[in-house]
Amino acid sequence: MAPFHLLLPLIVLQTVSAEYHGHRYTSNNHSMQLQLSLKTGTEHGAGTDSDIIFGFGFSDPKSGELLWHYEGHTVDGSSPNRFESGRWDTLNYDKLNTFKFFGIEKTCAAKMNTEEEYKRCLSNPNTLFIDLYRGSWWNAQSMAWQLERAEVRTKISHAEHGKDVLDHEGSLKFKATPGGFWIENKYYYLRSNEGIGEPFCDVGHGKPKLGQEYECNLRFVQG
Repeated sequence: MAPFHLLLPLIVLQTVSAEYHGHRYTSNNHSMQLQLSLKTGTEHGAGTDSDIIFGFGFSDPKSGELLWHYEGHTVDGSSPNRFESGRWDTLNYDKLNTFKFFGIEKTCAAKMNTEEEYKRCLSNPNTLFIDLYRGSWWNAQSMAWQLERAEVRTKISHAEHGKDVLDHEGSLKFKATPGGFWIENKYYYLRSNEGIGEPFCDVGHGKPKLGQEYECNLRFVQG
């Protein structure tokens, strides 16, 4: 696996009392790492030179409420061979430190009831945010981007004798309908229910907000 090199900013999360009382990942040396893989479509002009910020969050499957959210730094679409037609790109993010991870962990423990729900909340970000905007090399022909599919992978581990020991891992796929999704100069999100979700939806004004519902009237087809 490639080194985790993209930095993540401070995470702001809700503070609520815990409802899940089973085994939790709360030692001082627990951490989480995240990897995002993306496939650009194959239609003419599917690639882009635009800059993109990807954000990740978990929306409560019952209420649609966004429980936690974080986003990576800007990804430069003008880098050689990035976001080109038919290409897979993999982005590896730095390990979340204890403070950041504990914020997510506390939220999942507060909102989930069972161990399965708790682990899913931690390791299966089901809401992918995509902020595509003009980069330094922007031109009208390279603005729109066709995303065909994406996959988020997470690893929760703890340090032991100088090495990371894996405690739990998860993955979730976001697969577009035939032809893919065309993304332009807006802030979008896509929900996944471990199947196929459509369509992309406009976030609206400002950044994603904790507690807001991100349902977008999606229909899901298992695949």
